[in-house]
Amino acid sequence: MDRAVYPLDTVKTRLQALPNDERPANTVSEVRGGSLRAKLLRRMKRWEMLQMLLRIVKSEGFAGVFKGFSANMINTFSQRMSSFLLFSHSSLIGSME
Repeated sequence: MDRAVYPLDTVKTRLQALPNDERPANTVSEVRGGSLRAKLLRRMKRWEMLQMLLRIVKSEGFAGVFKGFSANMINTFSQRMSSFLLFSHSSLIGSME
């Protein structure tokens, strides 16, 4: 589950770190006209998440959206392992009384 959501978390974090004037929605040039392409580009201007995702993939490759994933998984694994050990030892101590 973490693997499916992690790219969105990476995109969200990068968007939050950007100053407002560097957001992808502000970098799309103003498109005028009534063509289907122009309408789609105007709509995409509002889709910051998708634009940042495409920006990361274009500049860093597909692996760029998974940067930091291994550190995150090590952190999650160690927290769950310590919780499991603490719980299992506390139930042993409780049964000794």
